[in-house]
Amino acid sequence: MKKVLIFLLLLIAVLPSAVLADDLSDVMQNGVLRLGSAPEYIPFVFYDEDGNMSGIDIALIEEVGRRMGVKVQTVDIAFDGLIDSLNIGQVDIIGRGMSKTPKREELIDFSRVYYKGQAQFIALASLPKPSVTDLTSFSGLKIGVQKATSFEQWIRDNLVSGGYADLKNIYLYANAEDLVKALDRKNVDLIVLDQDVYEMRYKESGNYQVFYDGFLNEDYAFGLQKGSSLTAVVNQHLTDMMKDGTAQEIANRYFSMNFADNDSVITHPTAAPTAAPIIIPTQPAPVSCINSMTFVSDVTITDGHQVSPGEHFRKTWRVYNNGTCAWTPQYSFVYVSGDQMSGNNINIPTTVAMGQTFDISVDLIAPSNPGTYKGYWQMRAPQGTNFGETIWVKVRVPGSGPQPQPVYPTPTPDDGQHYKPIYINSFYSNSYEGYPEDCITVYWSTSGASNVEILVDGQSVYQWDPANGSRQICDLISNIGTHDIQLHALNVVTDSWSSFMYTTYEHATGLLTPVPDEEYATGLIFP
Repeated sequence: MKKVLIFLLLLIAVLPSAVLADDLSDVMQNGVLRLGSAPEYIPFVFYDEDGNMSGIDIALIEEVGRRMGVKVQTVDIAFDGLIDSLNIGQVDIIGRGMSKTPKREELIDFSRVYYKGQAQFIALASLPKPSVTDLTSFSGLKIGVQKATSFEQWIRDNLVSGGYADLKNIYLYANAEDLVKALDRKNVDLIVLDQDVYEMRYKESGNYQVFYDGFLNEDYAFGLQKGSSLTAVVNQHLTDMMKDGTAQEIANRYFSMNFADNDSVITHPTAAPTAAPIIIPTQPAPVSCINSMTFVSDVTITDGHQVSPGEHFRKTWRVYNNGTCAWTPQYSFVYVSGDQMSGNNINIPTTVAMGQTFDISVDLIAPSNPGTYKGYWQMRAPQGTNFGETIWVKVRVPGSGPQPQPVYPTPTPDDGQHYKPIYINSFYSNSYEGYPEDCITVYWSTSGASNVEILVDGQSVYQWDPANGSRQICDLISNIGTHDIQLHALNVVTDSWSSFMYTTYEHATGLLTPVPDEEYATGLIFP
């Protein structure tokens, strides 16, 4: 997890009516466009085990950034807190398969629509289905839905408020994958999915059926601050991408990926995915301040830290209250997805004022089986909404067999590395996906290492490279599929690891057809 600079937002207790700066000029001057997203919605935004955001929304904005001549920086924000993070200036633009709704338009501006979706209730093929389905068909059925979505809001407004479904039968899940797993295990009777997601990823198996559809149409767009000077530029580039076919190529690429095959690699769940109950707020949200949090640093262990099977350990993060609300003991820090490792939600023990840093700790237990495990955590406000950056803990449990021993350089009296720990400050690539003919450049920065080794899928590519540097990798990532790119940092007495996943895919074959109008003013990527 990257360190971020602590920045002080000198804000009075405001809501989004504050005077806006020229954010387009700020982006161009800084050379960075900050995209806030919640990577829980395959194929629009998703997260691999190394914390790399990918998906249709990410690729679209990265292409917008390329055409603007700026770098795109992705920031993982709790979905509930995306709009607040935008209005407080933590990010410049937000996106995550976000529906353009009248309620949200009161708070932010939207880009042009880039996708039209339609919701469907999905059931197992074995569920008896009435010859005619209407709202009365939901009586007594358990329904799973992805939290903080327009799907959830529709269920609240129509099924629960209309008396067609009991609130106790509505279950919230973090993402579509958990929804489908819950349906497979018969924890719920129905789940809500986007039509294209269902048809591209699940329909072909024959295990499912459409129980009810056509009830909710969605227009997906990116969110920007009210009056943002970025909006016109983003719209122009999105329209150009639809005209020249770039947007359609991006759509084809992600909808044709076999994400289901990667599921066992992405997470190693220690228990079946569980749903969170729908939360009825016990107190109203403050109207005079905004909740926000940003990550500062890992305090106790860094990503990839090795733990023994069943080991009890503590993970501590340093975070910063960059919002305008003070965090009181009614605020909490909660597990949201991935590997929970027996960690419990905690209440913030003291008041954390605006502009203060705070160390948050959770006690965890390492899983028994070998593998890499990663759990995601977020802040939660008293009214039950999550906010701020998503932060995580990632550990490695070694296998039971003999472990490969690192080869260390011959120590010399002046090598300065005796008994010093190794910290991998960063290890990243200029790209995390591409075609077989593409090359990537990897960059790394370490402290306490004498040298590093680069490996692809366990095969050494470069050895004895300097502790800080970069390398280009080509041939060994030519095979179609997902590849593990590793950095092995060494000194005379110890070593450390970091890694990320790179996906090589086939050229798209045009699975979807764009249906723009003559002027492309309301053109869409998909039918």
